[in-house]
Amino acid sequence: MGCITRSTWDSAAVLEYIAGRDPFDDSTAFNKVEPYTKNLEEPNLEKRRIGVLKPYFCDSLHPEVSALFDQFTELLHSANAEIIYDLNIRQTNKFYDSWRDIRLAEAANVHRKRLNNSTTSYEYSNEVRQMLVAGTKLAAVDYILSMETVRGIRNAFLGLISARNLDAFVVPTTIIPAPRFGQEKVNVGRNTILDTRQALLRNTIVFNSVGLPSVSIPIGLTKKDNLPLGAQIIGAPFKEETIHSIAYCYERINNSLSKFVVQS
Repeated sequence: MGCITRSTWDSAAVLEYIAGRDPFDDSTAFNKVEPYTKNLEEPNLEKRRIGVLKPYFCDSLHPEVSALFDQFTELLHSANAEIIYDLNIRQTNKFYDSWRDIRLAEAANVHRKRLNNSTTSYEYSNEVRQMLVAGTKLAAVDYILSMETVRGIRNAFLGLISARNLDAFVVPTTIIPAPRFGQEKVNVGRNTILDTRQALLRNTIVFNSVGLPSVSIPIGLTKKDNLPLGAQIIGAPFKEETIHSIAYCYERINNSLSKFVVQS
């Protein structure tokens, strides 16, 4: 879950209000809520160690996504951030399947009463209903194996952060520009055809699964259709102030608000 905001500062302001312990949600933590907006008052990238995850995340990039992402990392480097490239994460082939099984099973559990109620089940679209029904048929052993896989992937990310003393990772938010309505397949190069939904979710689902905080910011526009492309900044658990600080620095250096935000 995330918030769509006008800027990094707005994102930090919203987070100050929604973060923290919720007595109605057992998954929330008792951690102290940081003054996220105050932490943005003196943004500085100097001595920040930022890891670029190339394998898997950059394997099938659209040429314009690749070019803008390279410009993004170069700008971070020019602002005195230390960019680390020689990073690798194992089990990338399991990202999608483990995310899919957990999502299907947990969504089906949340919606099971409404789905089984004849007076409310019709409120779901055919696509959503089919997804929820598929979740009810998922074997318990598959769900448990997927949870074990996700724990292993999370530990791999945390181990990399610790071993390389990283403040954050960066990856392209999506590997392709926005597709056309109804476009079911996309060509991502090298004779590789992907389902459009899978291509759009490829670089974000793993961080949803492992629970690391992330923020996506615009980094440029495509030349042909003037469509926005983004980069995702990912941090260690409860280090939202770090990823906000990096995002805010980039926004200021790149003059992003004047480029990407409609002025009132």
